[in-house]
Amino acid sequence: MLLLVLLVQCKKETYQPVIERSLGQEVTLAVNQQVKLYEGEASHKAYHLTAALLVVEDQRCPEGVNCIHEGYVRVKLAISKAGHTEKSLVVCWGMCSPGENTPVLFTFGGIEYEATLNEVTPLPRVDNTISPVKKVSLVIRAV
Repeated sequence: MLLLVLLVQCKKETYQPVIERSLGQEVTLAVNQQVKLYEGEASHKAYHLTAALLVVEDQRCPEGVNCIHEGYVRVKLAISKAGHTEKSLVVCWGMCSPGENTPVLFTFGGIEYEATLNEVTPLPRVDNTISPVKKVSLVIRAV
């Protein structure tokens, strides 16, 4: 019985609190974390979107290494809004596919937005140690 309890506890995912930010304000997210984006004063918030960080693909040149090219970092977001179908959005920095380079324009619910990838930390490591949790700083604003 004790073994079963320990196995169940090992499978628990780390809770990532939902963050609230106004449109155009920078936010830093971890994988599986969400931000609710709103417009207006704190007492009269009009929510626009919810963005969740799904994947961070980091192929940048590792810290302390001289590389031929800078590589890239690509993040995948799930964008949602009440009453609308969820949309997948890829934002990339560096040597990226056309249409993915930051900033990326997208339309959702009839409103045009811009997503800008500001920073992804930490840089990849050369050694084989487990990389720490990636943090992604980005801004989503209405245009």
